[in-house]
Amino acid sequence: MFNFVTNPMFDGIITFFIGFNTLVMAIKFDGMDKSLEGFFEYLNYMFAFIFNMEMIFKLMGLGS
Repeated sequence: MFNFVTNPMFDGIITFFIGFNTLVMAIKFDGMDKSLEGFFEYLNYMFAFIFNMEMIFKLMGLGS
């Protein structure tokens, strides 16, 4: 697990998701269509899952 979480590819993927999450949060606006709002809410749950998995992997690989 240590090799996995210290791999530059892992950091690159996480950095991509951080940037994508920031973009999704910046796109929201008042009066947005309800279906688009629901899609963004789904994306936020996906990002929360990804970032929580990152935390768990890093705790396992780097120690607590």
